[in-house]
Amino acid sequence: MLYSAWPFYYTPVVHHKAHRVIMTYHSMSTPFIGIVTLLFLDVIEMRSRVIKPIKYMAAIGGICGGIGAIFWAYSDNFLLHHVFLVGLSLLFACAVLLVYGLIPGKEVKESEYYRDIPKIAGFNILHLSAVIVIGSMIVFAIFGAVAAIIMLEIDEQFFLVEIAYLDRVTPKELFQELASFHMRLMNALLLTGVLILIFRYTGVKGRLAKIGLWLLLPGVIAMTVGYFLVLVMGKAANAILMPARALILFTGVIIAVYGWREVAKEEIGSGYNSSSLSSKITAVLKNPLRLSMFVPFFLAGIIVVIPGMVIVADLETYRDLSNYVVERNFATGHPHILITLGAIVVFCLIIHNLIPKNILRKIIGWSLFASMLLAFPAAAFYFLRSPTDAAGELVLKSIILGGLFLLFFDVLLFLGLIVYQAIFKREKFSENIIPLVIE
Repeated sequence: MLYSAWPFYYTPVVHHKAHRVIMTYHSMSTPFIGIVTLLFLDVIEMRSRVIKPIKYMAAIGGICGGIGAIFWAYSDNFLLHHVFLVGLSLLFACAVLLVYGLIPGKEVKESEYYRDIPKIAGFNILHLSAVIVIGSMIVFAIFGAVAAIIMLEIDEQFFLVEIAYLDRVTPKELFQELASFHMRLMNALLLTGVLILIFRYTGVKGRLAKIGLWLLLPGVIAMTVGYFLVLVMGKAANAILMPARALILFTGVIIAVYGWREVAKEEIGSGYNSSSLSSKITAVLKNPLRLSMFVPFFLAGIIVVIPGMVIVADLETYRDLSNYVVERNFATGHPHILITLGAIVVFCLIIHNLIPKNILRKIIGWSLFASMLLAFPAAAFYFLRSPTDAAGELVLKSIILGGLFLLFFDVLLFLGLIVYQAIFKREKFSENIIPLVIE
């Protein structure tokens, strides 16, 4: 964004393959940020005056950022570069307005759910966590912009590799760290925002809400501080980051338990309290989409957080030359697992809001469930495998690709259903939920 202030006679050029990889990431992440922002408008209580401008800026910013990033990366057309910058600038403005909108005014404080949630100095903990997350994204977006400007100016290749933090020799390495650090933190913050969104969407109340929120807030604070410390402590800061992630994911488990309980209540009705555990489980299985919506919280803990804590607890062993590849693969791969799981949660939420209850929605739900159980456990074994196990690598790759292709099939089926509804049926919603589009 800051780069857009540079003279227009300068034509930015993507010289290196690594730049194209980075821009490909941006082409996917910017529309995702726009979607999550729109969901925030519909699900989280906020000042009404910010809703309309954010709605348009998020939609335009996500589209411009995504299209501009990918086409600039492969065409070196400076006009597309500026389209990308327009998208980033609009999303940055959205973040600033979101922070303002989430700071509770009178209309927010009067909402029933806001009053029921624990508070600190009159500030709802869920809103406070959201403000910290979005505010941190604003700060680290600036960090990433500064790193990108400097790396392009000095015209050095940006390699997506792990480097020894305490062995910095040149400023170039410091800026590489800054950019890599920016991407990882933005990833983590965006996923935490998704968790906050689902917490409110599910309407967690009572004792579970209190427990979840008192885990979430310190987790968010520790994660943000931990990523700041990465620049000073290097990978040793993972000793703070992994427990912080664990606290946040415990909140995710609470959301899942509450959400599945509500699904069972919907299916069983008035006989819920007298029903057996097996009847409640069967009731949840009747709604595979809602089942799949909460599975990622468990997968993230089992596949990412627990292995990560094991590695952090014995860094000396994993830093040994014979195990270094294992640690590097996990460090590089686990953010991809987390962001894909977060995207699946958002995908389930959108399907739940836009596709009526029918057999096709059940097919998508079960297919999503199967794709997660195929791809993500296999990915964890792939990252932690022995570097010399070529046969195991081939098998695990095939399983991962099978899960991802199944996920891609779900996306295509969803798009086909949306087009069909738009042309022939027009009905959007099948359950008593908060609509995605604010009139």
